[in-house]
Amino acid sequence: MYTVCELPKSVIVFASVTPLGRLERSRICNPEFGASVVTWQVREWLLVVVVGGLAAAVLTLTGTALATVFRAAPLPMVVAAAALGAGLAMAGVIALLAARRQPPAAS
Repeated sequence: MYTVCELPKSVIVFASVTPLGRLERSRICNPEFGASVVTWQVREWLLVVVVGGLAAAVLTLTGTALATVFRAAPLPMVVAAAALGAGLAMAGVIALLAARRQPPAAS
């Protein structure tokens, strides 16, 4: 079970193992992005927002419909339904990551 203290610990571990000294200062302070990269990022984030909104709407409607079914259900049935939902969420994330497109070459 994660607690509030886990995020700062993770940040500290990440900072201790990331070789930031090898990065060139010019790449950090003055990054150059082509218009195609910015356009690609905007499209990707819009896709995330649209898919997230649709998923939230579908899950809200489905949860409302199933609320009456699970109102009198025993606790193991509710836990099983929650595990099934978590598994479906993981499968969706894996499918989205597997289908990601590569960014277009900078011009």
